Amino acid sequence: CCSHTNGNDSFIGDISIVSEKVNPSMPVIDILDMFMKMPELRSLSVVQEYRILGVINRNRFLERHVLGKHGFGIHINAHKTAIDIMEKQFIAVEYDTPLETVAQQVSSRKAEIINDDIYVTKNGKYLGGVSVSRLLDAMTDKSIALAKGANPLSGLPGNEFIQRELIKRLSQNIHFDVCYLDIDHFKPYNDYYGFERGDYIIKTVADIIHDALAAYYDSFNFAGHIGGDDFLVITYPKISIALCQKIIADFEERLPEFHGMEDYKRGNYTSKNRKSETEIFNLLSLSIGIVSTEVYKIDSYAHLASIATEIKRAAKMQAGSSIVRDRRLMG
Repeated sequence: CCSHTNGNDSFIGDISIVSEKVNPSMPVIDILDMFMKMPELRSLSVVQEYRILGVINRNRFLERHVLGKHGFGIHINAHKTAIDIMEKQFIAVEYDTPLETVAQQVSSRKAEIINDDIYVTKNGKYLGGVSVSRLLDAMTDKSIALAKGANPLSGLPGNEFIQRELIKRLSQNIHFDVCYLDIDHFKPYNDYYGFERGDYIIKTVADIIHDALAAYYDSFNFAGHIGGDDFLVITYPKISIALCQKIIADFEERLPEFHGMEDYKRGNYTSKNRKSETEIFNLLSLSIGIVSTEVYKIDSYAHLASIATEIKRAAKMQAGSSIVRDRRLMG
């Protein structure tokens, strides 16, 4: 009866399907007729001028308004219409609400209505419905897709998943910031301290990003591992700079552990470069370039990538850890 979900689904609108609706004046007898003709029909939306006013759950309708307490429900309620018998307690969410947010709302419902359908709107206008089982399928598929596409070292979603996520976000009418994180001086660190230590740095940065995002408890946020020493975070424009400052602060706290106290106190270390020449290298730092859809009108993934290259370059030109947003250096 409906399309399957897939691992690309992030928002409730992605899995919404057109569902049966009735107008407020439809007689109860006609509503019963609809349910009898469509055994698979779980519920009806009562909609007027594109606005959802209430819902009619199949089982509760039959129990309360057709059978009734003494088996005469349909005779008592025959003169009533949809607006008289509809239930006003239901979940209606905007199409761009993340799946995880909807799942939290569903889990907080009373036991008797926990399996009721979720209703989806776009700019307040009725769009369709989603069953709880369809929501759970979509979340499971998303988790499997994330696991398959995760970077084995960091556990974060990899480049292919990042691209799909960004393309999806660009198609939604919501502003967001993309924070590109790059570990400075990582290659010489790997050569000098060893690849095992280098792998530890990658895992630690992934943990620092995860912990910084966890403080906001918002499923809108997204973190990915582009590859090597490059990471990416998607978040709201209003928190991007504070989030990046937190990531840098937590990273710099770990520098004595990353380099050892002696190198940390000196502020550098001496090693051979790729040409076998002795060179003084700076300690690890983080360069973060932020591209904001609040600042730029971005119409494609390629457009985003081209702006990102320029802003990342500006961030890398600063000494030590830095944040550049809209080509401006942030404190």
